[in-house]
Amino acid sequence: MSYYDELHIRKLKQIGTLKKQGLSLFAIRKQISVQTESNSPGSQLEETVHFEKRQKQPQRLQGIKTRDSILKLAARLFKEKGYHGTKINDIISQLNLGKGSFYFLFKNKKELFLECTPSIFQALFSEGWGKILQEKNPQKRLYLRMQTVLPVRKELSAIIKLSKEVLNEDDPKLRSLGNQIISSIREPIEADLRKSMDAGLLPPLSPRIVSIMVVIIIESFDFILAVEKELDQTTMLEKFSDLAKRLLLFEK
Repeated sequence: MSYYDELHIRKLKQIGTLKKQGLSLFAIRKQISVQTESNSPGSQLEETVHFEKRQKQPQRLQGIKTRDSILKLAARLFKEKGYHGTKINDIISQLNLGKGSFYFLFKNKKELFLECTPSIFQALFSEGWGKILQEKNPQKRLYLRMQTVLPVRKELSAIIKLSKEVLNEDDPKLRSLGNQIISSIREPIEADLRKSMDAGLLPPLSPRIVSIMVVIIIESFDFILAVEKELDQTTMLEKFSDLAKRLLLFEK
């Protein structure tokens, strides 16, 4: 009887240790069931380590799948409802997740939105990017970029605004995401401007400054419409297109 009492005590101690290590009750029960009833602490320790190694990979894969599922659903909701119209509760309820699981993977909705940006870009520009990539003339690529961006300027403006906002965040990850997104929008414009000038297709300009100005114009497009009440969307699009063509697509 005394032998079984000692084993029972050891198991209780081991359960306490495994709980401190973060294993769930299900995992602990499975761990206890696969152990032998050897009195050797070494054999129990080896089995515990072996079990934890077996558990780490499935748990990591499950976390990756959960994260991918959240990003996929969130990207669709952000595209359909916009940033403010998309709620965290909608995401976790549709995926049957707990809030703890969500906030373990993402700090807040800002981080989630910025992480979704590549997928949102793909959805917004999938058709236009194909034409841009096929065009070899950098001057014409600039015009194609403008034509691709203007129809989805509201969505892009929301992305730019949030990216600018997080540049002042304390969290270095959010600041880095904001910088990456702004750069991903600006740098292709800057590259085409530089190539156009090198080819003599544009007058000497500062490619970086002009590319920043283009990003600012995209973000401010609907603000201009709100201020200039006499301008409708179609007229504003035409004027902006003509202005961009005159300034950026200067022909000798």
